[in-house]
Amino acid sequence: MFLDLVAAGLSQGFMWRDLVQWEHTVVASMPFWHLRLFTGAMIIVGQIFFLCNIVMTARNKGPARASQPVPLTSPLPKPALT
Repeated sequence: MFLDLVAAGLSQGFMWRDLVQWEHTVVASMPFWHLRLFTGAMIIVGQIFFLCNIVMTARNKGPARASQPVPLTSPLPKPALT
């Protein structure tokens, strides 16, 4: 999105410097608007997924449980003395 804003600003600035009519600069900026619309929509979709994840996590009543008990083992074998 940053690069889109930079490219749109540079193209508009150069067109204004060359005294191009304002209507032509608006028409030339439309592809950048479409790209900004798409990237903004993707940001909103990502925020909705984030909110859904937060809600589902909050509804969980406790920690996840294993379906079968996990056997306890010693953490590390003792090294052999030579």
